[in-house]
Amino acid sequence: MIRVTFLGGILFLCLACGTESGKDKSNKVDSLAGLNAFITKDSLDMLSHRANKDKQIWINKRLEDYLLGKDSVLADHHPMTLTIDEKGAFLRYRYEGTVSYFPFKLGMKDFNYQDMTLTTVADSVIGLKMKNGAHFTFIRRQENENGMPDISKYLSGTLLPAGSFDRMSTGDNKEAAEVICVEKSWSDATYCMCDSAFFKYKLGYDYPVQTASGMSKPVYYIRISDRQGSENTYKLDRQENKTLLRDLNSGQVKYTLYAGKNAGRK
Repeated sequence: MIRVTFLGGILFLCLACGTESGKDKSNKVDSLAGLNAFITKDSLDMLSHRANKDKQIWINKRLEDYLLGKDSVLADHHPMTLTIDEKGAFLRYRYEGTVSYFPFKLGMKDFNYQDMTLTTVADSVIGLKMKNGAHFTFIRRQENENGMPDISKYLSGTLLPAGSFDRMSTGDNKEAAEVICVEKSWSDATYCMCDSAFFKYKLGYDYPVQTASGMSKPVYYIRISDRQGSENTYKLDRQENKTLLRDLNSGQVKYTLYAGKNAGRK
């Protein structure tokens, strides 16, 4: 199960996210200005914390493609990730796996160790060949707070891009409010406005696991933060023309995102 940190159970969207009836153009302009201010503040906060985001991890490209929906089957499920630090390098199937270092450093060519050969193909690409003929390509990514490759921006672009929905409702409410969302090249979050409420979201995932019938399907999560810094995480349930955000414990639908008229599923 994905490890997340809660800053309190909140329903900040339903407090301020209503319908557009009664809104005039001046209020709309004020709301857009508020969204831009929210994005600007977040960009400055990201710059101040950039030094804490230097830890890197290499993800098996086939695993990343599987998580992004590019491949329907994950054939080579081992190894999943490669981590390199001052002590050397180690491979893990899952983030809870055992750490067993071997003396590989970045830039090494044709480094042989036990039954494998590692090669630095480029600054962000490392190849691994096994004696049994298996071959893996690892792509460099930042490491997130759970010790997993952070591919949130790629997930958002594939599963829930800014233009994929334009309305949302809370709980069992059938009345949906208009939502406007934008993406920024420098951020892995998507920024949204719903009436006078501003929020951003990032997508996360659980590693698939090996079962008797093969690899399990990926499980995805969405972390929503408001402009005061409060956040909550929900399980993502994608359905035809809508996406459900479910409570992690009860499975109850907290929010529903509705696809726009011109929005298409990837």
